[in-house]
Amino acid sequence: MYNIDEYIKASAKMENVSDGGSECFDFGNVVLVKYKVSVKYSVNAIARENEELIATAANKKRNMGVNTPYHLAIKRVTDEKDNICYVLQEKAKGASFNIYYKEPAEQLQVQQLLLGVPDTVYEKCVSDLCELFNMGLELKGKNIFYDNSKDGAGFTFIDLLGYDITPLNPDSICDVIRLDKMASFIYNIPRVSIYSQIATKEQIEKSTILYYKMKQKTFEAMEKVVPNFSRFRRWVLRTYSNDVLDFFEKNGTVVGNLTLTDDECREFDNYIEQIINECLEKLATGKNKFWQIRANEIRIALDTMGMKAAWKYHSANPINDPTAFDDKWDFERAREKYLEDIVNNKFAERLESVADTSLNANILKAKEDMDEEKVKYSGKSI
Repeated sequence: MYNIDEYIKASAKMENVSDGGSECFDFGNVVLVKYKVSVKYSVNAIARENEELIATAANKKRNMGVNTPYHLAIKRVTDEKDNICYVLQEKAKGASFNIYYKEPAEQLQVQQLLLGVPDTVYEKCVSDLCELFNMGLELKGKNIFYDNSKDGAGFTFIDLLGYDITPLNPDSICDVIRLDKMASFIYNIPRVSIYSQIATKEQIEKSTILYYKMKQKTFEAMEKVVPNFSRFRRWVLRTYSNDVLDFFEKNGTVVGNLTLTDDECREFDNYIEQIINECLEKLATGKNKFWQIRANEIRIALDTMGMKAAWKYHSANPINDPTAFDDKWDFERAREKYLEDIVNNKFAERLESVADTSLNANILKAKEDMDEEKVKYSGKSI
């Protein structure tokens, strides 16, 4: 049993070792984290409000073998300035990923190091991300630790912000694509930026090749770890750049022709219907207003479900000539906007139809808002 009061007292004379964010005090096998929030503007301000629930959830995952620290003890205090939540935790093994924001030569060494580890390290990382999927991960350098010692832990994730222990749903395209983005920290953080002012051209080029190799290794780990990954494999690949796909194809990862098949076109249409149905539900429940659906929700859903990326490979996409635009960004934005307009218009049609027979006040208000917008932007798609 840990006496957190003793650690709090001792920490008053210790150095803060945090890489950023809340203060942290190192006691060897354990650390004391001091979360605080000012009570200047609200006497009801609560530091780390859900920590007790987060601790229970994190400990359940730790008991399952997931690499996230045990939360050993919690104490809340309030002084004249702050509401404070002290959390005594198991110390994460290894070093924070923040150490990899260094000189280009050192970044290249780190990339080589991570490429040289067994595939099982990548697979364990992906597996842990699946388990911590809904627990409020913030995959910044300071929240990721890597242990490269003999029989080391590999990657460890700290500072969870949520307490939903539901793992990734392998039957959800949103979850699988989001997992791919989450796992990208492995190759994105150590990479030498192509805009680096201190790296040589050769260092940037070498780092880019290592980046491709690490991305390929991460993709292969997802193939092994995520159940039935083959179902969404081509949808994930479509979210990658042409350079990455070319590298994969030349180095043993089958890509092939990513043009949507007839079955995939039908699946694409089903995903669009799913987006529209979910947006109508958000209107009906009052979660969102019409303008929010039009301005944000459809656009975000198309991205998170991988539909914007897939549209590039859809036979109905008419925007395929980048030379007709001033730059790459204008070209890609025009292609995405074309799809957004299609879905927004389909959504408007569905809302019109639903509102004709609905008694839901939120739906009827959304219909009014849509009609007002039609008048305002008469002759233009909404």
